[in-house]
Amino acid sequence: MTAVDEVYIEQDTTGHITKHICRVRVFCLCFLSGTPEVDLGVNDMTRMGLEVVGRHDILPIPTDQWIRYEDIEFHHIVDKEAFESQDHVVKFKPPDACYVEVMRFRTRPPKARELPIQARCSFQIVGTRVEIRADVMVPYHATKAWGQVPCEDVQLRIPIPEAWIYQFRNEKLNLGLGAVRGALSTGNINLGSRMGSVKSAHKRFGKVKGIDRFLGTMETAKTDLMETSSGEAKYEHQHKAVVWRVSRLPKQGQGSYTTHEFLCKFVLTEYDQTKMPAKEEFEQCFSLEFTQPATSESYTVLRSVSIIDGSGEPPEKAVKYIGRHEYKIGILFIDEKEQDSYRAATAAPAPPAPPVEELTEYEDFPDENGRPKDSDSDSD
Repeated sequence: MTAVDEVYIEQDTTGHITKHICRVRVFCLCFLSGTPEVDLGVNDMTRMGLEVVGRHDILPIPTDQWIRYEDIEFHHIVDKEAFESQDHVVKFKPPDACYVEVMRFRTRPPKARELPIQARCSFQIVGTRVEIRADVMVPYHATKAWGQVPCEDVQLRIPIPEAWIYQFRNEKLNLGLGAVRGALSTGNINLGSRMGSVKSAHKRFGKVKGIDRFLGTMETAKTDLMETSSGEAKYEHQHKAVVWRVSRLPKQGQGSYTTHEFLCKFVLTEYDQTKMPAKEEFEQCFSLEFTQPATSESYTVLRSVSIIDGSGEPPEKAVKYIGRHEYKIGILFIDEKEQDSYRAATAAPAPPAPPVEELTEYEDFPDENGRPKDSDSDSD
């Protein structure tokens, strides 16, 4: 048995969750001798206190929490009448050696729970310079049931305008096996070329600025188009976005609350400035996908699997849990005006001007107005 949680979340630029939905899909793969009937026990709230199963049918249970079904759908092998009449008992006759989706349903995910991954992305366009920053942080998932589970196959996709695609492409030689054989047979060594994607360079962020000059390096360090602290990033035309892939977060032996960064810098040409899309035409969200093994966002648990009319011997059973997450997060756009206002707010205040001495006016002696007073005495 396999229970797959599919989680979809929408966040704004501040990290506030605007939409959070979860769907659970239960799969079954059986290798049978005969056509037995299977009773599946799920931690359904309707079945609380009504379970009657054998000791050898009970599966390891990581949590004692109970869930409530919403928008449930069944495969045609499930006995729907028994489910409605016998207090949500899931009975079905599985086919032999077939991977079948037995049921799917929706649940309400728990509120006020920290997400497994926190990510953000910003676009800063100042004149002809463009800077794209993204960072990912994995907090500690403090739950007694599942514990700390790493996030695998992390994929962050940052959409790029069509006019900027050539910045992330370069020309490469077509060194395929067929092309090399043809060139050697005909004697023509001019191999073809193709367009490839520029890959990111691995950089360790937070190092001392200008450390190469202190170490004695005379040449100026080459600036890379894209830099990542973990994984690899490159442009993929299938998604029309720069895709940053990390196999696992946090890494092996690495603790939680470690920030992993992505940085991209380039300069626009005159053609790019004429084709520059408006701020409203940019994609307002970027995508984040990852999987978590042995986890369940909805707290779904397969409690028992009973075989009816079988051979009498307890069969071998295995249950696997997978959590698949998909996030849509808002992109923060920082323009030049915001930068100037920030610099003005953080600038040092100007010193106060010296006070100006005001002239005293005399009502009884109009001839003395506007003339400096020589002394306080009345004598000549």
